[in-house]
Amino acid sequence: MKLRLLAAAFAVPLLTAGTASAGGFHVHIGGGAHWGGHWGGGYHWGGGSYRAPHVHWHTGGSVVVRGGIWVGGGYYDPYYYPTYTTYATPPPACECGPSAYYPPVYPAPSTYAAAVAQPEPMPTFGVGLFAGGTSTATTPDGSDVGLFANLRISRGLLVQGEMGKTSIDNGARVDRRFEGALVWEIGAENNWAPYILGGLGVETADTSDVSATQNFGELGAGIRWAVSRGFHLTADIRAGSRETMTDNGNTRTAPGTLAAVAPPPADSGQSEDFTRFRLGAMIYF
Repeated sequence: MKLRLLAAAFAVPLLTAGTASAGGFHVHIGGGAHWGGHWGGGYHWGGGSYRAPHVHWHTGGSVVVRGGIWVGGGYYDPYYYPTYTTYATPPPACECGPSAYYPPVYPAPSTYAAAVAQPEPMPTFGVGLFAGGTSTATTPDGSDVGLFANLRISRGLLVQGEMGKTSIDNGARVDRRFEGALVWEIGAENNWAPYILGGLGVETADTSDVSATQNFGELGAGIRWAVSRGFHLTADIRAGSRETMTDNGNTRTAPGTLAAVAPPPADSGQSEDFTRFRLGAMIYF
């Protein structure tokens, strides 16, 4: 930025009649400064009429020397000329609120979609093996093994099918059964889930000289452990009752005979109450 000082203008009073009649003694002091432009003005002291202080803006790099002589109340300015300069108009101040000229502008509504965690799908179909034991009030304890399959029809409800074999008194009696059951898992999405069940089925009971067909029903409760999504372990206890529908041979009732393990006759109106416990392992697909 250049700084230029303009020479101060001065006036020498002239003692003439014309000067006195024109307004008396006049002194004019002027000056200016340039800082990328020009600012200038002057002050007049004396009697008579005079031109009011003025301000000029000039652009460019030239040096302007101003001065003048007052003669008889008039003013002679050899360098005076009207100057017109155009400047850029600054932008209007921001109006952030409502007004008559600038209506309020509000940000467009934004849409935010929150990610919602979806539950992992539960395994649907699986097959497994089980093993356990069984006992009744009238027969010795026995072993219990078999196959079972689960079909999940809702998040906690399963349909279970079972095909099992029970051996009583070291094989003196062998029962083979087919059962269908409903299983309700409580908190099925957890690794550990207790469950309750109810089932109905049919079985055949065979001894050395008796073969009978029995229907049965049972209720139970257990717990399931999901070791992984595709591999589960189960443990449950079941209690039920079975009745003989048909028999294909005579049941011995003499003491010390097969009456200790044989099912009751079909026309006796008797039933066998039993309990069984089993451990299972299942693979889901």
